[in-house]
Amino acid sequence: MHTPIVMLHHVGDEPELDSLKPYAISRSSFIRLLDGLEEAGFSTAVFNNQAVPSASIYTGKKVVLSFDDCPRHLWDFAIPELLRRGMKAAFYMPTAHIGGYNEWDAREGRSRVELMKEAELRELSRLGMEVGSHGHRHIRLADAEDEKEILDE
Repeated sequence: MHTPIVMLHHVGDEPELDSLKPYAISRSSFIRLLDGLEEAGFSTAVFNNQAVPSASIYTGKKVVLSFDDCPRHLWDFAIPELLRRGMKAAFYMPTAHIGGYNEWDAREGRSRVELMKEAELRELSRLGMEVGSHGHRHIRLADAEDEKEILDE
């Protein structure tokens, strides 16, 4: 059995998130997602504790919730909701933008969103969430000029 992965970015009802669709979902959609996972008997896991399922380690249905880009607004609703339910998630940050904003979206005319600071990423880890890299500068690999740029990323 394979572990499904739900990839998310933004969760909120703020009008400025409209320009980030389809990478933004409403709070009510997020609640429906979490409720549905619980009702279907899924528990959350992160990548660093995933292994090939075997009789000795596989103890039920698992799902990985993954958040790309680490927008700060996740602390307003999504993260507290995960914690309230005892759920885990994986958070992936473009490391050059820690404490910055989503320059890649802003360049394309989408809303500017503040990203998490180092202390917030450390707090996620302390809370049992997984924190990893979503590349360094968040470049589009298909647009990279050469192999060195891809390797540097």
